[in-house]
Amino acid sequence: MKIKIKDGTYLNSDAQCYWISKERENKKTGKTEERRFTGYFGRIDQLLDDYFEQHIRDSKSSSLTALRKDVAAIKKEIREIAEEIKRCLTPEE
Repeated sequence: MKIKIKDGTYLNSDAQCYWISKERENKKTGKTEERRFTGYFGRIDQLLDDYFEQHIRDSKSSSLTALRKDVAAIKKEIREIAEEIKRCLTPEE
């Protein structure tokens, strides 16, 4: 499956695992490319944990206050992603 969960961000899966990909600009070519952002995980909760950790590792924060704001923003984004995943995977009545 491949589900757009927000602009430029996709939930992907195959028979074995889930991963998230994001569209990013290739600095060499200037073209937008879709690249895997997370690792591969057997469960969605593990995937979201890694998504959070990946954002923390990518943070450019230079103070704990800035990092706290980044963490709050990432948590909000993950809640939104989780709600979209839930909406997409819930059977229609």
